[in-house]
Amino acid sequence: QAESAVEFDDSMVCMPCSPSAGNDEQDVNALQEAADQGNPTAQFALGISYDRGEHVARDPVRAAYWYRKAADQGEAKAQFNLAGCFASGEGIGRDEAKAAHWYELAACQGLAEAEVNIGLC
Repeated sequence: QAESAVEFDDSMVCMPCSPSAGNDEQDVNALQEAADQGNPTAQFALGISYDRGEHVARDPVRAAYWYRKAADQGEAKAQFNLAGCFASGEGIGRDEAKAAHWYELAACQGLAEAEVNIGLC
């Protein structure tokens, strides 16, 4: 896989979780560019941003889209969040079988929250 031309610092994953000391628009633009280039960490972070409406307008459909992109690349937390989208139907059609599938994939990577949720599907 080719190196990304975008300078992306994995610490930006926390960017949606707390107020940024920098320029929000620049941070989101860098995150978007890295996500567009296939960086699963950036894709997951962008999903969080859209899910919570932090630094961007809240958009559950876009959140599910970005979670799916990262989940398809094996990002366990994105798999967990995507499973939650399928379980609730928020941003994506409700589908308990798909929720169980994504929870299972996340659980197989050792994500404890997913292990617990497998029994809830």
